[in-house]
Amino acid sequence: MIGQIGQQRGLMTETRILAVVLATLLMLGMLGTIQVARADEDTECDGLLPAGTYDNVVVLEAKSCEINGGVVITGNFQAQKADSIIIGGAGNSVGGNVEIQESTGTIEIKSLTVVGNIKVEKGTGGSDFVDLTNNKVTGNIDVIENESYDLIIVDFNVADNIKVEKNKATRINIQNNDALGNLECKENDAVPSGPGGNTALGELKDQCEDLD
Repeated sequence: MIGQIGQQRGLMTETRILAVVLATLLMLGMLGTIQVARADEDTECDGLLPAGTYDNVVVLEAKSCEINGGVVITGNFQAQKADSIIIGGAGNSVGGNVEIQESTGTIEIKSLTVVGNIKVEKGTGGSDFVDLTNNKVTGNIDVIENESYDLIIVDFNVADNIKVEKNKATRINIQNNDALGNLECKENDAVPSGPGGNTALGELKDQCEDLD
């Protein structure tokens, strides 16, 4: 009788252990199906950025960044007190915003598709130039308080507004831009010029009012 009781207890213990093991395996299997949210990664650009897909791209102080094509940024492109920023070539896109602030060198953005906004602000290139040509932007274009020899804004397709304000440039060329909002230029040292060809479903305002 005692032996039978011991056997029963042994079987019960084994059964419990087996149940725990099975439950653990089941939980592990369930955990394996849970998708953990991945934080966006920042890629620092210093020199040529190879073609590929990136979360966010940042350019640090005194660094330069060059993009020649095939770069897809799903988040934002940000440069703070960087040197030169050169973006060109085919197949480049930004899923968020492009923000370039207090750059000390040339700024050139060409043939870029941007889902958010482009802001170029307080650049101090002086003898260099700001050239924004043939870009498609879902948001706004803000070009504000930059110092450069030439400021070129040409062939933009913009879903919202283009604002060009308080720039200290020797020449400002604004032509062949299409905006669904306003094209507004004011308080720039040089009066914007160009053959015209600008359209806005809103208004051509202030210094840009005759650039249609």
